[in-house]
Amino acid sequence: MKNKSLYIFFGFGIAGAIAAVIFYPKAFPQSALRVEISHAEAEHRAVDYVESQGADIDAWKRATVFEVDDTGQIFLQRALGIPGFIRAVQDNAALEPWQYTTRFFRPLEKEEYFVGVNTSGAIVSFQHTQEDSLAGAALDKQAALKAAEKFLAEQQGIAIVDYEEKTYKDERKEKRTDHSFDFELKGSAMLWSQNPSASAGAQRVNVVVQGDRIGAFQKYIFVPEDFQRMQETADATGVLLVALAAILEVVLTGFAVFFLMRRYKAGDVRMRRVVWLTAAGAALLLISIASTPSGLLFGYLTTTPWASFLAISGILVLASVAIFVISSLIVGVPGESIAREYAPHANDLDPQRTYTRGYLASSITKGFLMASAMMGYISVFYYLGGTFFSIWSPITPEVSGYMASYLPFTIPLAVGMTAAISEEFTFRLFAIPLLKRYVRFTWLAVVIPAVVWAFLHSTYPVYPLYARGIELTIVGIALGYVFLKEGLLTALVAHFSFNAILLSLPLLSSGNMWLQFSGVAALLLTIALPFAYLLLTETPSGSTAQSDA
Repeated sequence: MKNKSLYIFFGFGIAGAIAAVIFYPKAFPQSALRVEISHAEAEHRAVDYVESQGADIDAWKRATVFEVDDTGQIFLQRALGIPGFIRAVQDNAALEPWQYTTRFFRPLEKEEYFVGVNTSGAIVSFQHTQEDSLAGAALDKQAALKAAEKFLAEQQGIAIVDYEEKTYKDERKEKRTDHSFDFELKGSAMLWSQNPSASAGAQRVNVVVQGDRIGAFQKYIFVPEDFQRMQETADATGVLLVALAAILEVVLTGFAVFFLMRRYKAGDVRMRRVVWLTAAGAALLLISIASTPSGLLFGYLTTTPWASFLAISGILVLASVAIFVISSLIVGVPGESIAREYAPHANDLDPQRTYTRGYLASSITKGFLMASAMMGYISVFYYLGGTFFSIWSPITPEVSGYMASYLPFTIPLAVGMTAAISEEFTFRLFAIPLLKRYVRFTWLAVVIPAVVWAFLHSTYPVYPLYARGIELTIVGIALGYVFLKEGLLTALVAHFSFNAILLSLPLLSSGNMWLQFSGVAALLLTIALPFAYLLLTETPSGSTAQSDA
């Protein structure tokens, strides 16, 4: 039966791969992202730029992250549509919502520099934060405007005649006067609604003159206030949906704690394989965080002593790993126990059962094929949703972490594995057998956890917000069905490899050799890790074998 079902998985997997190749580039805005430089190269260009402004930053600390203008990209997607957004970003670098940002700072000092470098290596933003008491010139508006125009022409290649002044303000400091100008590119207005009263967005440039020196500039997408208010209203609904789903998750966790204590007291816990998987996820999580120190350093507050900041950061890192471990064990250990009673066929974590290598290999292969089917499904879902049902801003992988990592390939693996372990332990391994104990219909035991799991993702920027819940409810039902029919290992591998593949795609599509290598490494390790579990899994003799028949 297992081998017969393998052909079905192959069919869905191949169909999913074909659908993903055809529809993913059309449905997902992230397909427009092509990073040409690594974070080290971006940091080097930022150093050169700050030094060109006359600053000596050799002894300064620095941190580089990869940032996304979420509000700007959501506005562009709404105004242009997903296909229009992809074309516009590919044709016009000024519309890119992505950039590296390097911060230069010294502990306990207010003065800082921020430099933004776009994906092709051009400087797109700069900010010099300094003491308000620092002396400088007191230019009038016209003199400051000339300084801004000269800077834009000489350093950014921007002709001010192509722009019109939209806002201006000055601020008198103790010993200088600062001026801020907003210029809008003529003809760049973008409407996001057919309502004639809706405001338009546009391409803008902001320049700040501190005394007689350029203190900041930024190229950005101006997002009108009415759009921001509309988005905030929609986001509030998402928060409500998450809160309702979280209440049910808390109830589920309460049941898990109760059964953990009860089964442990009865000596009915077999936690070895649960602990193995959790430990593997924790190790990957720790490695991924350690490989991205800039993520921690970038958030340093200059009013905090450096030693205290390092100590607090270390504690927070260990706490995040501990939270993952504890939360996974709380549901995983009683889940394995209760699954032995109410879903024995699905329980692949019983250390007292023999799982033949053929069975494990088949389960892992089916997991990969299901992940391929899931890739095709979400590509078709969002392509059709965007084309016929006004669904926009489809969920895209969060790239801000791993583009600035020294080991980018660890991020897809860590995110994929920790999410798969914690969520499959909670909503499949524990929730489905628990509900089978109390409800009459198995389909309810599958659907209820799927709905809760799906709507816990409602704060993702997908509009209308219920679209994300519908998309993931279908995925959750499929994972629940596979869990019961094929076993937990297939569902785990499917969830893990789907996340890892999705997160690896921006690396693979980059124009930088190191990032491309990292994407390939992430995919190869995505395949290798489940099979490493197969090789390390003990198969004690004298136990009932789970075969691949």
